[in-house]
Amino acid sequence: MTELTQDEIEKKILFNMYDKFTRNDYDLIRRNCNHFTDIFLDRLLGIHLPMQFNRTER
Repeated sequence: MTELTQDEIEKKILFNMYDKFTRNDYDLIRRNCNHFTDIFLDRLLGIHLPMQFNRTER
């Protein structure tokens, strides 16, 4: 659970991730939606996506 509002999440987390996850950077194995989710969870809650979802990266 987070105490951040939706606006704070968008401004403090998502806005800073836009340049790291562009259409041109997408890679099915090395830079996909699971990688985005892992970084987002870390910044929002301080936890990582379970390893089973990103096996190729860890």
